[in-house]
Order: sequence, then C-alpha cells, then structure tokens
Amino acid sequence: MGDPLIRDAVHTDVDALDTLLQAAYTTRRSFGAGLRNSIAAGTARTFVAEVDDRLVGIASLHDYGMCGYVAQVGVDPAYRRRGIARRITEALIAAAEARGYTWLELDATPMGAPLYRQLGFADFGETIIYEGPTYGATSPDIELVGPDQALAIGDFDWSAFGADRSATIGALFADPTVRMFVVRDNGIIVGYACAREDRIAPWIAARSEDAMRLLEATRAALAPMTAAAYVPSDNSAARAALELRGFSESVRCTHMVRGRRNPARRDWIYGRVSLGEG
Repeated sequence: MGDPLIRDAVHTDVDALDTLLQAAYTTRRSFGAGLRNSIAAGTARTFVAEVDDRLVGIASLHDYGMCGYVAQVGVDPAYRRRGIARRITEALIAAAEARGYTWLELDATPMGAPLYRQLGFADFGETIIYEGPTYGATSPDIELVGPDQALAIGDFDWSAFGADRSATIGALFADPTVRMFVVRDNGIIVGYACAREDRIAPWIAARSEDAMRLLEATRAALAPMTAAAYVPSDNSAARAALELRGFSESVRCTHMVRGRRNPARRDWIYGRVSLGEG
C-alpha cells in the first residue's frame, strides 16, 4: 500500500463516509445527515484518507473560532494498523495550527487514546454516554425556541465552554428532529438543552434546578423509547439526575485537550454536544 492521499471531503463522499463510519464504530446509526450539514454549512472541515480511489479514513475538525473539536475519526477496519489514523490526524492538527486555534478537544475511545497522547493531547476526565427512558414533563418556564435564538444561545454557551460555538448551535436547527429548549432569567438565557431524535445533546445550565427542568423537557420531546446523553464525568449532578431517572452508563470515552483552553464555567455543562459534531 502506498501513502494515503489526504484531502478535504466533498458532498459526493458522504454516502461512502457514512458506510465507513458505521463499520469503524460497529453501529447501524447513520452519520450521513450530520456530514452533509457540516460540509454544506462550513461548520467543520472534514478530511478523508484515500487509497487506490477508496475512502479508508475520516476525521472532522469543527470550528469554534479560537479552538477546534476533533470528531468522527474513523478508519476502515480492513485498513487499520497502517498509520492512516495518524496521518489524517496529523493533517487535521496542521490545519488547526494554521488557523491559529488556541486548543483542540476530542473524546477518545480506548483504541484511539494512545495515539492522541503521542500527538500532544492530555487527559481531562471522561465523557460518559448514558442511555435511558425518554418520558418526561415540561415546565411552564421552559421555552421551545427556533433558529432566531441561535445567537442568544451561543452567547450563553460561550460563558460555559469558553469559545464561540454559535455556528454549530445554529447548524443544529437544520436537523428537522431538533427541539431546542431554553430557560430565562429576566429575559436572559441561563440554560438550554437540545432534544435530537434519540439524544440529549447539548445540555447546559447555570443553575442545577434549571438543568433538571431542561432534562425533563428534552426527555418528553424525544420520540424513541430510549435516548443517550453525553455527560462530563466530573458533573456529579448530571450523573445523579440521569441515574435517578433510570439511565445507566453505556460507554466511557477519555476527554482530551491539546493546548491551553480558555477559562470558562465548565461546571455548567451537564451534557456535551453530540460526539459526532463537537
């Protein structure tokens, strides 16, 4: 096998990349809609590795202005242990450095974590994927909002995360399954949560009582019988709330950072954005 060609993904790659990611992650869940949206909206730069005209690797770099989130890193199982993950991740890091990002973040599987440590990433706790029942109830102070509130939600999110994720938040509204809920204090957003087909992602609030009401609203809005939430391991309130409602741990990933991230209110983050979208 010669050196893989590393290039930017284009929209005609999406079907093949969807198949690749399903094989790499051993899942039947489709990634196609998210890939199409991020490529079309320009919220992420997606790299692919190509060998003999076959797509064998993928990695996406989501743009948060001053930092980036690395997601959807996958290699065709038939092409593993050939250095493809390293090559494509090195290309992504080079692009991030050229953009002047202060830091990068990602959630690593046990298989991927050793490579990321070699490439300068450090462990920052874990992301725990919880799964549980979807029934819930809405409160009168929880408001269902549309895309006109994306910038206001982004302003609040910046306080929690430390960078501008408003483009990614805005892109969520392109998904017809999305239901975005907010809670306000004197007209100002102080919490929000997103119900997305079978996921609660993200879920962020300044006050724990608001976080609990947002959790109930998102659970009530989800269609399937079970849903997933992506919880930082150090948010004990989020973990306790989910477990109380019948959720249990499914998967743990190592949350990793390369560089120096901005100070922020990370304790406000009850649920991260979906792992496939930063």
